[in-house]
Amino acid sequence: NSIVTRDEDSTLELSAVTVLGSVAKGPPVGALKSDGKGAGVSVLTKAKATLDGVAILGAWGFGMYADSGASLDVRRSFVDATRAPQGAEPAEAFAVGLTVIGATAAVSDVTITRSSQAGVLAGKKGRLRGDHLLVRDVIEGSIASTGSALTVGENADVDLDASVFDGATSSGILVTEGAASAIRLARSVVRR
Repeated sequence: NSIVTRDEDSTLELSAVTVLGSVAKGPPVGALKSDGKGAGVSVLTKAKATLDGVAILGAWGFGMYADSGASLDVRRSFVDATRAPQGAEPAEAFAVGLTVIGATAAVSDVTITRSSQAGVLAGKKGRLRGDHLLVRDVIEGSIASTGSALTVGENADVDLDASVFDGATSSGILVTEGAASAIRLARSVVRR
């Protein structure tokens, strides 16, 4: 991973920073592994992170990733060209701009472009709140991926205002199987 914070007392603050994905070197090492690997920013296990004016370019697998009770606050930031990890089996290839799994994320004035599988993925009691989120140009990344701008899974809670989901290969919003999820979009546009 490019930048990781984890554990309950960890706090990360990034302002006016560019995070560049590594350049792939040599042959793949195995499923989801290569010399060119690593998420842009990962916030794990109850850690907290604030990103303001951050650009994440060419990350592997995940542009931004929050899980297990973590808290992620993102403002005026940009995620572009998240790439599937090298060496992944075709059915497992993915590249998601923002993933919120069992964590809480707040976004404001955030743009996510050119991901595959999903621009934004929330699930397993993940909570996503915010406004002015632009997700566009999401492609199907593999045999099993969806190519949706927003994918909402089990027990997720999404509440967004003045947001745009545009240019996804298969769907603007995909709600997957599992226990009840809640999605609220206000003053927003969803267009495939």
